[in-house]
Amino acid sequence: MATAENIHDDHAELRVEMRDVEAQLSGLREDGSPEAIARFHARLTDYRSHLRNHFQDEERSESFASFRNGDPMARVRVDKLCLQHREFLGELDRILVDLGSGAITPEGLESIALEVDHLFTNLRWHDSVETGLLKRLAER
Repeated sequence: MATAENIHDDHAELRVEMRDVEAQLSGLREDGSPEAIARFHARLTDYRSHLRNHFQDEERSESFASFRNGDPMARVRVDKLCLQHREFLGELDRILVDLGSGAITPEGLESIALEVDHLFTNLRWHDSVETGLLKRLAER
């Protein structure tokens, strides 16, 4: 079962991966070739896998269990975070389907890039909320 420290470390790894995906996305905006799209699709698939594993570990963690068994407001927050986990993975799945759909126009590629940007903005906010909850738990 993941500890708060494991979750914190995994958040840091995911932030590094996110920056790597963003760098590759920036390059993809320059080179929208089928090969570049295939490489980005593979990279985003790897990121999704790591994110899914992280979410599973987090939801089974002692930290999340502690919040679920404590303050009712904390339980509501944790339940909302878990719902967001599924929403984020669903967004990634839709993006991956769009990327794998074949020939993508420059406009379609820009639309996908904007979706990834929006998703990562939301993931960063989500990460900050989780970090705040973990800090509160550590202060108990």
